[in-house]
Amino acid sequence: EDSEEGDANTAIIAWVLDVISEAVASEGELDSFLDIVVRLVSAATLADSCSVFLIDEHNKTLTQRAGCGSQELRELIRSYLLPDVSETDDLEDITKAIPKEKKIGLTSWIASTGRSHYAQNFEELRNHPHHKGEFDKKNFKEDQQCGAFYGVPLKVGGTVTGVLKIENVSPLKGGD
Repeated sequence: EDSEEGDANTAIIAWVLDVISEAVASEGELDSFLDIVVRLVSAATLADSCSVFLIDEHNKTLTQRAGCGSQELRELIRSYLLPDVSETDDLEDITKAIPKEKKIGLTSWIASTGRSHYAQNFEELRNHPHHKGEFDKKNFKEDQQCGAFYGVPLKVGGTVTGVLKIENVSPLKGGD
């Protein structure tokens, strides 16, 4: 009887693991889950918007998978190239001025270094050496800019797998 019970438990465990692996592999279910995450984080932090970017190791890119508010997915999906960290010595020192052509962008910097970055307003945000400062007309109107910003690396077992960005929209003139 113990043998039959053990076989039944093994079959149930195998079935559960199969169901879990199918769910994890499903892109649609992952995106639906991430959509819930960004909405909850945005609401919990009282922020205007939130987005999740995931790393694709094969293509060396960081691609947006979900977003709400001004970070909502629109006509195009934001995807950034990740730098080859072995060739980049300008990642750790955030007090060092970086020439525009060497800037990798703040989201890519967070993914590459595994370090969070918080800025209370646009002035603080643009002072980060890897902030490119390009106007994002898909997310902001002409009289708006990114206000408070918080970017956090997403980690699984100590490995950075993506970035969670929380942002406010603020007027060009005035505080957040």
